[in-house]
Amino acid sequence: MPRYDHPAYQSAFEDLNALLAAKLNGRPDVEYMDTMMYGFWGDGHSWPFEGNLFPSDAVAEQTWLRMLAVQLAHWTRTPLVTNTQPDFNRVGNAAMLDRTVRSRN
Repeated sequence: MPRYDHPAYQSAFEDLNALLAAKLNGRPDVEYMDTMMYGFWGDGHSWPFEGNLFPSDAVAEQTWLRMLAVQLAHWTRTPLVTNTQPDFNRVGNAAMLDRTVRSRN
């Protein structure tokens, strides 16, 4: 699995969202954009394994919240959806879900 917190991955993730949103944000045929998550249903390759690949649970949560912030910045006219999966891998899925709801997505 990739190191999602690696600067190169983060840069590519932002570039991808910028390119996709420039073309698809607000189009009537795009109902929603899925947010990135890790674990139970997010990156399904990790389930049913416990733990995560991050140096700490705090780094994991900060990484996913940063990625959600990137998506919120680019997807301004197309709603974002976040799965209500359990935080099986202790990476901050509950915090992501809370931030998604509070952003009216």
